[in-house]
Amino acid sequence: MRTKKSLLFLLFLYLFSSCSGKKAVEEEIFFTLKLRVLFKLPSFEDVKAKFEVHDIFSGKKFEGESQIYQSQGITYVSFLLPFSNSQYRAYISLIYKGIALVEYTATFSPRIPEYDITDISKANLPDSDNDGSSNLDEILSGTDPFDSSSCPAKKFYIDQDQDGFGDSNLYVLSCKKPDGLSDVGGDCDDSSPEINPSKQEICGDGKDNNCDGKVDENCPSSCVFFPDVDGDGFGKANPIEKPDCTMPQGYTTQAGDCDDNNPAVNPSASEVCNLIDDNCDGFVDEGFPACLTPSAPQINFISWYILGISWKDNSKNESKFIVEVSETEDFSYVVTKQEFGKDITYGYIFGLEPGKRYFIRVYAENLFGRSGYSEVISALTRNLNFLDSVSSVGLGLYHSCAVLSDGKLYCWGDNSFGQVTVQPDFDCDGDGKLECVLNPSYSDSVSALDVSAGAYHTCYLDYMKNLNCLGRGDYGQIDGSSISIQNPITKVLENVRAFSLGYAHSCAIKNDGSLYCWGWNYYGQVGTSYQYGDIATSPYKIFSFGVSHVSLGYAHTCAVKQDGSLWCWGWNGYGQLGVSLPNSSTHQAQLVFSSGISKVCAGYYHSCALSFDGKLYCWGGNDKGQVGDGSFDIQRNPKQVMENISDVVCGWYHTCALKSNGELICWGDGTYGQTGGNSLFNYVGNGVQRVFAGAFHTCFIKDNYLWCFGFNNSAQLGNGKKQLISPFPSKVLKDK
Repeated sequence: MRTKKSLLFLLFLYLFSSCSGKKAVEEEIFFTLKLRVLFKLPSFEDVKAKFEVHDIFSGKKFEGESQIYQSQGITYVSFLLPFSNSQYRAYISLIYKGIALVEYTATFSPRIPEYDITDISKANLPDSDNDGSSNLDEILSGTDPFDSSSCPAKKFYIDQDQDGFGDSNLYVLSCKKPDGLSDVGGDCDDSSPEINPSKQEICGDGKDNNCDGKVDENCPSSCVFFPDVDGDGFGKANPIEKPDCTMPQGYTTQAGDCDDNNPAVNPSASEVCNLIDDNCDGFVDEGFPACLTPSAPQINFISWYILGISWKDNSKNESKFIVEVSETEDFSYVVTKQEFGKDITYGYIFGLEPGKRYFIRVYAENLFGRSGYSEVISALTRNLNFLDSVSSVGLGLYHSCAVLSDGKLYCWGDNSFGQVTVQPDFDCDGDGKLECVLNPSYSDSVSALDVSAGAYHTCYLDYMKNLNCLGRGDYGQIDGSSISIQNPITKVLENVRAFSLGYAHSCAIKNDGSLYCWGWNYYGQVGTSYQYGDIATSPYKIFSFGVSHVSLGYAHTCAVKQDGSLWCWGWNGYGQLGVSLPNSSTHQAQLVFSSGISKVCAGYYHSCALSFDGKLYCWGGNDKGQVGDGSFDIQRNPKQVMENISDVVCGWYHTCALKSNGELICWGDGTYGQTGGNSLFNYVGNGVQRVFAGAFHTCFIKDNYLWCFGFNNSAQLGNGKKQLISPFPSKVLKDK
């Protein structure tokens, strides 16, 4: 038999981008399928996990094996799988020294880089010797999973009322006691825990209380019964005597009820913190520190749609806290009520309205009751205030930055590597996994002329033309010399005119037209003579003069010279360099066009260039239609796709072009709303002045305001909300 104990497990699947690995995998994006195993295993060093994953749409199959490991006392297993827009069906087995312990299946989708999935089918626990005990149970108990004689089967009785006695007619055979069953039978009424062989006979109730086959045996010739008004089995006063010991309806043999109008109050009840003597022992609310009222909440964070609060836990015995938010001080109109775990003394209230006053109070609950209300506080959400007079924008993987005409630098979104450090972190995921800055806000200590964002790092140009960078630096992308995971603001170069950031490398053009690059060089994207995979530990000069524009993709680099020539180098697995070169190349190769090039943009594995006469050329990976030629075929040479274009930007898998008449058009991957629609080409709007692209989100300037749309998992759209996908442009808000 498969026991309930063996089935007491919980697996959480969640996906996250595996870009953080030191070694990139050519031509494919990979993600990690990670499982948290919350049930007991034998020595985890001897347990391996085998998996077989099927791409439901393409039919591709991936197989592999992974070692179980532990982190902070929790057992994990993870598998590296190719990224796909399909759904996967996984068949996973946990194996101990060749013995199958657990087999289960799960269906999941990797289309969203961070996503929790709990849709897991019921696990199968193999039983090799068919003795009714699973292999997992036998190994944990020290018996042989292949020898049924090592664990002889016994009778274990179904114990529905959990009183320690089971029904003798209902049993299972197993070599060890399953959870919830009893090894003692003889219960004559398994629906009532008050009836079993260990009980005393109660006279006058007409029941065989002790299961000896007799009713009311050895009872006196007359019995006393008490009125039981509330039907809880206990009476209070005015007893009657019955010579035949037959109990009338509405009476009981038990006295001692101190409130016969309340069935929750009687001598068998548990004390509850409610100013009532629940168990009728003469004491009120004894022994319940959990019923102490929490302290008045404090406001820690105010946004347009969100309030962050905290409170003091005055005891340690509650099971949860409840926060009530009302638009009225008397709480006659409660707009939301949110629950928080017993060890949580802070929280965020979502779904509020801008510019409105709210009243907040907190109380605690446990299994026995609840506390009183805390002192009421109030808070006013922010009035809508939009980011205007924007002069420069930098969009990363999950964060965004903007420079205003007065030099203020605003940043918001994912701050997991300190790439957004102008304000304290805000945990906008709600589960502690992802730190975000929700409110676009600036630091008084920073003045900027320009800004750019990589995947997890940010650089800005100050008024002295110094390039300063911050955030993730383990590939040397901050300044080459530092390989710290998180870096504060670091001065990198002087006399800088323009710059661009890729996934983990950086490039800058100095005032004399020279181009320097540094950071991750696995594919030769820094353009140095270092071996592939090395980190360029200092800014390396690529060109000595004449460079006017540079753009960095995931692992390739393109630069435009003042003479209109275009040069590219780095990863070429999808033809994104536009010339016939190996998959990895440090050689700066010139592309040939019929007219001069004014601007270039580099995506994950595609590129686009804009000529001086407004023609748009694109090439490279095209599986999402990002090249814009109407097909999904790789284009290894530049192909004209549009004309009358004034600007172009490349996201990881999408492209946006600004037409000369101010119309904005986007195409390619729109999974996260970053193209503004689901069509092959999507008209976003008109009157657009400039456009910018991040990995999975897009922004543009219109009427001097910044508008954003697309993926919003880390609040990178700056609209004050944690709405995962937003295909409709919304104005970016500002904190101050």
